Amino acid sequence: MTSNKVDARKSLRVTLDDAERVLTRPKGWWACLTCLFLAKRISTYLVNNTKITANQVTAFSLVLSIFCALAIFKGPEWYIYGALFYWMSYLFDCVDGTVAR
Repeated sequence: MTSNKVDARKSLRVTLDDAERVLTRPKGWWACLTCLFLAKRISTYLVNNTKITANQVTAFSLVLSIFCALAIFKGPEWYIYGALFYWMSYLFDCVDGTVAR
């Protein structure tokens, strides 16, 4: 049964148009300005070239969120790193939805 899923996944090719169709659903201004351009390309790469699942992308986003919290608690000199980890976590949150679809 798992070999059928692997074979089906190998035969599935996703284009940037497919990713854009999924990502063009109504999003907030933050997503439109900062994440969707990269999310399309990352999603297309992950689906076509790797065996990474949406759950694994979600777990990675969670790890980035934890790093964000740690950086913010570390103090003011770490706020820029916290903001960067927050943005990356949000980016991969957008990616996991696209990979799942």
